[in-house]
Amino acid sequence: MACPVESRNRRGAAQRRWLAFLGVVFVLSFAASCSSQKRTSVSHPLLPYHGRFSDDPRLSSLITRLLEALDPAAANVSSSLGLPVNPQSFRYRLRESSENRRVFEQHWARTLHLAHGPAIIELEIEPFLLDITDLLPVLAHELAHASMAGTLGSSYHDLPQWLQEGLAVHAAGQSDDKVRRVLRWSSATDTDDLLDGIHGKEHTWKDYAEDALAIDSIIRLGGDDAVVRLLEELVGGIPWKDALEKTTGMEWGSFSDYAKNAAAAYYRRQAGTERSLLGEGRVLLADEKYEMSIRALAPLVLDRDTPYHLPALFYSAQAHLELGDFEAAEGLFDRALASRELPPEYYSKALYHSSRALNALGRTAKEKERCDAFLVLARGDREQKNVCRTLAGP
Repeated sequence: MACPVESRNRRGAAQRRWLAFLGVVFVLSFAASCSSQKRTSVSHPLLPYHGRFSDDPRLSSLITRLLEALDPAAANVSSSLGLPVNPQSFRYRLRESSENRRVFEQHWARTLHLAHGPAIIELEIEPFLLDITDLLPVLAHELAHASMAGTLGSSYHDLPQWLQEGLAVHAAGQSDDKVRRVLRWSSATDTDDLLDGIHGKEHTWKDYAEDALAIDSIIRLGGDDAVVRLLEELVGGIPWKDALEKTTGMEWGSFSDYAKNAAAAYYRRQAGTERSLLGEGRVLLADEKYEMSIRALAPLVLDRDTPYHLPALFYSAQAHLELGDFEAAEGLFDRALASRELPPEYYSKALYHSSRALNALGRTAKEKERCDAFLVLARGDREQKNVCRTLAGP
């Protein structure tokens, strides 16, 4: 029989050994957890964001939507272009519109092709935070650029811009949207003035539609699989003009003329008398003939099926606002904003002018909401921002 002191000593030693064992287990578990976290952070495709929206509760939802959209966007690109697309092989960065010098060129995103390392796809955070445009096609467009560059290597940069952008627009399913945007929002009265040819040196937002229509011409001449065959030729190292001729049966000069003529004919078919009505209403608005502008735009405002319904809502709302008919102006702005199809600068203008109408109507809660969104989007001149800061309040 052991004495009480010896028994207590043995129990104490056993407890110390047990505690030491638990300590070792805890240290090893913690190290494994840290190692796992470190591996996750290294392989995560989204680069860290530290900006004015870091504490915005909508940010986590945006990041979730972005990561969930990667695979569907990649599948769309791969199906359209016939290229392997691994979205995890690129990096993604959220940036603010103040970092984008081309905020009025309707660019929500861009792809940075680096000499070493994976391409970085930069997405402007504000429109997606506000959920005013669809993330999937924008992401697919940039994935097309990144994937083509990754597959073709340095020869990708030998491709003319119309071909790079046209293929990206095609892969993202944006062709109809780009054409509608030009016809709706360009102030050119003659559709021929919308075209400068795909060989044009300066590339603006209006040229994306012509790029897309050039890809349609390639498909019309070469068949439904023409885009995939064109890229197969390019991947095989054939210069782009030779690949284009092999795919379409036309040498470059002839194809360029064909594509421009086809685009002009398409624009003329799509424009019709409705676009003339829109142009008339816009000119009358600029001339401060507000009642006449409203009458000219009325058929387009009433017809929800016309492609010019959305700009008619916008311009008619402006005319009503200038006449002091704030109720009608707010109703029209509200319908335009709900469409999620307004180009960036028009969305910004609609938010600002809608807040003015709401202020006149005394609807302070909705006015503050619109002003907050306007300030988030960070477009517009300094005077408008100052007015909206005053309206939005603390």
